[in-house]
Amino acid sequence: MPGINLIRIEQGIAERKSEIEAVLESLSSTSDNFVSILKETDSCLIGYKAYPEYPGVFWESVQYDFYMEGRIYNQDQKQLSADIEIIADTLFHKNGNIEKLSQWLSGTDGDFLIWIHEKNTGRIIVFNDALGRIPLYYFYKNGMLLISRDIYFITNLSSSRNYERLALAQHLALGHPLGKNTIFTDIFLLSPGTLLDFDPAQAALKEKTVYTFNFSGKKHSRLSPDKNAENLIELFCQACSARTGKSSADILSLSGGFDSRCAGAGLACQKNNFSSISFFKKNYHLKKEIKAAKSLAAIFKSPWQVLEIQEPTCANALKLLKIKNGMNNLGMAFILNFFKQIKDIYGSGITYYTGDGGDMTMPLPDPKPLWAVRSFKSTVNLVLESNYFGNQCFSIDNAAAAAGIKPETIFESVADYLESCPETTWFEKFLHYKFYQRIPKVLVEAEDRNRHYFWTATPFYSIQFFDYAMNCPDEQKVDYALYRRFLKLLSPEAYQVNYSGYNYSPASEKFRIKSLISQIKWLNPSMSKKIKTAVKGVNHSFSPEDNIIKILDQQIKTCSAAAKYMNPEFLNMLISNIEKYEKNQIIELFTLISAMEYLDTGSSSLETRADLILL
Repeated sequence: MPGINLIRIEQGIAERKSEIEAVLESLSSTSDNFVSILKETDSCLIGYKAYPEYPGVFWESVQYDFYMEGRIYNQDQKQLSADIEIIADTLFHKNGNIEKLSQWLSGTDGDFLIWIHEKNTGRIIVFNDALGRIPLYYFYKNGMLLISRDIYFITNLSSSRNYERLALAQHLALGHPLGKNTIFTDIFLLSPGTLLDFDPAQAALKEKTVYTFNFSGKKHSRLSPDKNAENLIELFCQACSARTGKSSADILSLSGGFDSRCAGAGLACQKNNFSSISFFKKNYHLKKEIKAAKSLAAIFKSPWQVLEIQEPTCANALKLLKIKNGMNNLGMAFILNFFKQIKDIYGSGITYYTGDGGDMTMPLPDPKPLWAVRSFKSTVNLVLESNYFGNQCFSIDNAAAAAGIKPETIFESVADYLESCPETTWFEKFLHYKFYQRIPKVLVEAEDRNRHYFWTATPFYSIQFFDYAMNCPDEQKVDYALYRRFLKLLSPEAYQVNYSGYNYSPASEKFRIKSLISQIKWLNPSMSKKIKTAVKGVNHSFSPEDNIIKILDQQIKTCSAAAKYMNPEFLNMLISNIEKYEKNQIIELFTLISAMEYLDTGSSSLETRADLILL
């Protein structure tokens, strides 16, 4: 991934410099990427690798070196520099007081990482935005500190390739490990609104939570749905305005769904020119999706084009594997062809807008009825079932068997996490899980994939909009009620266009009924899935002759990391009974083992099959 990579050891940077530079060069990149050494001392080297338009700024004062990656939308560089220098003095010289930083993060709209280095002591502080919008990984052991946007940088220079079985099982059951963990025992993901503080004098790395959302106590419960919708529109349009006009072109990724049409309506309100672009893939999109996108683009008066993309090859999967090291499901490998076409047309200097976050902030983030999440057990089951029932992950029995642990261990880990959440009700704790686990570790990682080609942004994660939306009462969000009001006021014309997910207009009563039916299915998702499977069998399974299964079979037989940290007996049984598993489950397993193979050896079974269709 483009961005910052830091190594700090006691002494000996000069002796390892050629090795470090070789690792930097080997990180996944496009032809226009360059490597720059931002800082080098006897004990510390900070390297930057990116394309020219990628937003990264380095500046210094008498006392400090500063680096910011990403964008802050509601401040200019002059104001930002002044604020960060004041914050630096507070953090370094006022007993590490984080209150000023916490206040600053709560009002700063952006997707960013900030690094500060104190010149005379070598002390390093790194922190991110309150929503953790740019993934950053870190490692500290035996005097070596590694901080990077790319896990490959850390695994290569640390030689730390020890996996945690529980994290592997959680990945298969949930789509991600829990807490700050990755699948590695010693490599961690920086949590949202968190500060890392490395003091070489104490040989210690401290981690401090700076800002955390608490989803209890809805501040806007007394306001009517219409008033909340009006206030949200004002904040949403401000977020759109703050994000536009900062690039060579503003490009909206437009589908027939709810979220991107709201993003388009918000951009259209700014009177700035933006283009819309959609993609079409056979067996993935229906024509109604493209028809809706075309109608919406016309409403927004936005030039629109549709790009057809081909089935993904092993070369596409290998590219995505190197970009995100398994942190983005390889089932999305096809999307790289879309991004390459956009880059070929517009270059890397664009801002690529999406509706990401709309489905999380505006309706309830899962369709299970509110009244059905009223106990500890129902909440744990919702976390587990929301991924399994959606055919994305394995049941906890299968996930545990694959990792060689007991199913109860997965259940207990989810229970422990939920009990640690600060909210007062179980559903609010579920929201905390969503925004501090599922979103940073799955959805933000997917957005980050886009940044390999160009900057991506969404107005739904403006911190002011997010804070207001998450303080609207959950009851107003049931059946998309608040979201529908929001869209109707924002763009009455877009409100009338069919939503491709239901094939009904949001203005239609049938839309609300369809949403209600979806909730009913979720009252007992495990039972619903069992009944559906018993009646219809497994939908969309692979066959033993599919390329992906042949590659997976080879990996299971040859990947030493998988043999050591997973259960080969179960994996071989799975291959022998492949028709019993959903395609998405197998792709999740394939992504995990492909990452283990690549990060452990630096090579992949995909390399010799570049032209084969993978999925």
